[in-house]
Parts: sequence; structure tokens; C-alpha cells
Amino acid sequence: MCVVCRKRMPKDNLLRLVMISGKMVEDRQCKLQGRGTYVCKDCEELAKKNFKRGGLI
Repeated sequence: MCVVCRKRMPKDNLLRLVMISGKMVEDRQCKLQGRGTYVCKDCEELAKKNFKRGGLI
């Protein structure tokens, strides 16, 4: 489920974003350690913009 728009879809259609040392990193292989969140491709830019303002979503 996308944490921004709350749409349910297969994990293959979502992008995993992980916080590593205070930076948001795309985890395309879903293998990085750390707390991750999933966003759909439509909401990717919105999630990155909101992170720069101090929040993940």
C-alpha cells in the first residue's frame, strides 16, 4: 500500500524508500536495512518533496 495515497497494489508496483543516516534512499531491490516505506510511482515526487520539509509523508 502506498503511504501517500493509500492505494493498494502489488509490491512490484511500489517503490521502497529507506532512511539511512538521515537521507532518503531509493531501495529498488528491497534489500537495504532500515525502516522503509512504500510509495507508488505517482506519489514518488510528493514523498521526496515532503521529506525535504521534515517528514516522510
